[in-house]
Amino acid sequence: MKIRVRHRKLGPLVFLSQLDLLNTMLQALRRAGIPFALSEGFNPKPRISYGLPLPVGAGSLAEYFDLILKEVVAPGQLKEKLQAQLPEFLRVEKLWEIADREPAIQARVCAADYYIWMPVLDAGAQEHIEDFLVQKQWNFLDRRGREKDLKKLVWEIEFLKIKQGLAGFKITAAAGSRENLRPGDFCELIKKSAKGSIGSPGRILRCELYYRGSGGLLTPFSGG
Repeated sequence: MKIRVRHRKLGPLVFLSQLDLLNTMLQALRRAGIPFALSEGFNPKPRISYGLPLPVGAGSLAEYFDLILKEVVAPGQLKEKLQAQLPEFLRVEKLWEIADREPAIQARVCAADYYIWMPVLDAGAQEHIEDFLVQKQWNFLDRRGREKDLKKLVWEIEFLKIKQGLAGFKITAAAGSRENLRPGDFCELIKKSAKGSIGSPGRILRCELYYRGSGGLLTPFSGG
């Protein structure tokens, strides 16, 4: 039996690394007595696979993982048992059975939705942001010294204006193994373009992951 789980990662748990998150989830699965399958070989491991890794410090409303079970268990019962063993800020939103042939989430993800908020330091921030958004290119030098145009990775962006001292953005951007917008790179670039009127670090919340379907974008829930 193969199941897919969607859960939240919020509060202080945003500082868990992807490895720490995986270990936390595995500990909860063991305590809940969920009969997950192991891989074969000399070093068997739980057959669990997460979707697109989340940057440390970012929150999420839509973390997904797939899990192979050794026996059939009702999804409702699984959700109840697992949630009882998870800390407060890891909340299971949905849990459902998927086909054994369904590809891994990470292999199919092509885009993600983010909300990003950055602290505003002076009144000139809005003008700098508006000037930045209409630029034809957003050239950025990554950690390996490679120049990228981040604007090519952003599919849609909405400036949510400045409220309570924060500049907000809603972004749908390329995500996955082929093309991927790092939200932190966007924060660095817009901070630099704002000429000191915006501070860091930005607050990042991932809201959804998407597949490319014949009729448009599908979530791992609708597409799985």
